[in-house]
Amino acid sequence: MNSMSQPERNRLMNWKRLLYRPLASLFNRLLSLLHKGEPFHFSREDIRWMNFSFSQLGEDLALQIYVRSLHLQRGFYVDAGAYHPQHFSNTLLLHTQGWSGVNIDISPEKIALFQEHRPHDLNVQAWLSDKEEEVQYLSRNTPIDRILTPGETVDDADRPYLKPARTATLTQVLERHGVAPRPIDYLNIDCEGHDLAVLQGLDLTRYPVRMLTIEALDAAAESQIIAYAQTHGFEFKQKLFLTLFFIRSV
Repeated sequence: MNSMSQPERNRLMNWKRLLYRPLASLFNRLLSLLHKGEPFHFSREDIRWMNFSFSQLGEDLALQIYVRSLHLQRGFYVDAGAYHPQHFSNTLLLHTQGWSGVNIDISPEKIALFQEHRPHDLNVQAWLSDKEEEVQYLSRNTPIDRILTPGETVDDADRPYLKPARTATLTQVLERHGVAPRPIDYLNIDCEGHDLAVLQGLDLTRYPVRMLTIEALDAAAESQIIAYAQTHGFEFKQKLFLTLFFIRSV
């Protein structure tokens, strides 16, 4: 470019301007097709400054602040309660940036999707808790099943939907699937009210965590999670709706 004459530079810029408009139009048409005909009218400058988010409420974009501040590249994540490889995923944006890791979910169908879309990750079907034990879970053919909390009762109408399961700790799952002790650059926990127990099931001396996001469904859960995390060296950074963000030196 520096060796070009000014007329040559002008011609190149004119060709670029001619391409920008049809490319932006094509981008808008593709988005429309992917979103059931909903119209989009992004300009070239709109597209240039666009940020992509796959999380439910932009958690992955907030996480990018800490990724940059910690100078993390092509890191290692563990997603406990991964749910889906694209929809509401807190790790897909990192995955597109060269990260890889472990995705854990209770649903065999969800893990099959991860096997299809992230075949180079370790994808594991497991029920996570703070200890290994027999539990019951409620499965009503909804997108999310959940473990019953101790002492929780169910209505007679729900009893046919109760099923048995055996839990494991996060440490056990990593060990059993060949993940040697190592730092975890990012741990996400979204286990439908069972979140603190899942965090308590990770040996942080063997698998130290740099960044943590974890769901807290109510004020009591939030208080308990923050207290536990701070006791184990995490610094509470922010809350985004139900998701708590922590950073920890390893």
